[in-house]
Amino acid sequence: RMLLGRAYLETGDHASADKEFTKARELGAPADQLTPLHARLLLATGAHARLIEEITPSPTLGMASLATTHAYRARSHLALGNREAAQQELAMAERNDPQHPEALFAKAVMARDTGQTGQAMTLVDAALARDNNLRDALYFKANLLQNDGKDTAALAVYRQITAANPGEYLAHLAIAKLLMKQGRAQGAENAVKGADDALKAAE
Repeated sequence: RMLLGRAYLETGDHASADKEFTKARELGAPADQLTPLHARLLLATGAHARLIEEITPSPTLGMASLATTHAYRARSHLALGNREAAQQELAMAERNDPQHPEALFAKAVMARDTGQTGQAMTLVDAALARDNNLRDALYFKANLLQNDGKDTAALAVYRQITAANPGEYLAHLAIAKLLMKQGRAQGAENAVKGADDALKAAE
């Protein structure tokens, strides 16, 4: 059930993933694997309060799973405006792995939220150096680049996202918008087609 839930999570079927993860927990799936996966799902769906309430980092988890879970909880605390609680979670994540990519990314989000965009870029680059397929971090970096007027660099990041996962509808749309802005109508049309194909594949 856990593997099925993970497949649903990767394809964006969050409701089905939630059902499978819940069932997997009831059937005694290994917490070391299930806990960070379920936390990632809840983070992706914006269920921040539920994540904090239901996903608790047990000492029985391995160091990597603990670091990941604490980092996800930190991002949920940030989304809810609880900066102090987020800092506490990050401290615990770093205790298990000082350079954990999810922890570095959470610190990047915190830096951006306080207007430290240069520091945010440094931190997200450090996170991607550890895991260059960190989806949320890639979107975050592309957004930072766009806000800084670096559309060509942002375009390259969005293309990295779609190359890794052609089903990333939002990345295709972002590419189309940037290409239209640059006056590249044919490329934009192709990107819109890619977005349509992504939506059809998800149906």
